Amino acid sequence: LLCELDGFNTDTNVILLCGTNQFHKLDNALTRSGRLDRKIFLAPPDLNGRIELFRLYLSKIKIEQEFCHEYSKRLAGLTPGSNGADVANICNEAAIMATKTNSSFVNLHHLEQAIDRLVLGNRLSKKLNEKEKRIVSIHECGHAVVSWFLKNTLPLLKISIVPRGNALGVNQFLPSEDHLYSQDQLLDMMAAVLGGRAAEELIVGSISTGASDDL
Repeated sequence: LLCELDGFNTDTNVILLCGTNQFHKLDNALTRSGRLDRKIFLAPPDLNGRIELFRLYLSKIKIEQEFCHEYSKRLAGLTPGSNGADVANICNEAAIMATKTNSSFVNLHHLEQAIDRLVLGNRLSKKLNEKEKRIVSIHECGHAVVSWFLKNTLPLLKISIVPRGNALGVNQFLPSEDHLYSQDQLLDMMAAVLGGRAAEELIVGSISTGASDDL
C-alpha cells in the first residue's frame, strides 16, 4: 500500500479516500506528509441533523404521518452523539416492538423503548427480591433527589428499577448538547452521581455493592 501511495503523481487523476473510526491506531508511515496527510473529521450529527435523520427513517416505517415532525424533534433531543446507523437501528427496533404488540402503527412509546435499549441495554431476565428492590429504589431516589435540588444538573427524564445491561436500576437524564462544562456543573453532577450511595448510607444504614459503579 505504501509503495502504491508513493507511486501517484499529478497526472494520474486519482484521489484516494480512506475512512476509519480509530485514526490513532494508524501507522505514522501511512499518515505522514505526502501520503494520507489530509485529515477530515466527520463529527456526529448535531440536533438539526438528527431531526432530519429521524424524519428520513421514520418515513420508512408505519407511523401516523402527522406526528412525524413532532416525533423527530423529541427523539433527536434524546439522542445526542448518535449517528445515522443509530437512528436507523432505533426506528427498526421500534417497528419490531410494534409488530410484537400487534400495534397498527409505531408510536412514541415504541420509539422511546428502542432508545432505552440502545442507551441502557436490553432488559435482563433476572428478578430482584423484595430486599433488593427496596435498596435499588432508595439508591435511585437518592440520585433523583440530589439532582432535583442542584441547579447545574441535567433535567431528570425517568427513574427505573428494571435491570438493564449491567445496572439494576437507572436514573435517565435529558441529555445535553453542551461541549464545555464549568467547575460548578461538574461538582453538581458528581454530587448527583454520589446521591444514591448517600441515600443507602442514611436510610438503609449500610452501602451495597450497587453503589460501586457510581464511584
